Amino acid sequence: MGSIADEFTVWKFPFLIDDECPIEMPGGAKVLYVDTQGGAICLWAIVNPSAQKELRNFCIRGTGHPLGAERHTYHGSVQQGPFVWHVFERDGAA
Repeated sequence: MGSIADEFTVWKFPFLIDDECPIEMPGGAKVLYVDTQGGAICLWAIVNPSAQKELRNFCIRGTGHPLGAERHTYHGSVQQGPFVWHVFERDGAA
């Protein structure tokens, strides 16, 4: 029988550069890191692959772009050429 550590793994979730970025991931996923890989913005999270999937609402904003009135959790920033993108998750889904 496996240990509780065997139930978790790290998954990568690539983003399209867009204002709204809903991502389906296993429930309870914990975001670890945001960076670029192969030219795409990616988020890495610890997940339990057997957990029921849930839709989490992320958004990407460029420096100087409005964030909006709702609350957000910041997960990281990445630089792509002359642009710096900031990845947030709408609160209530973190």
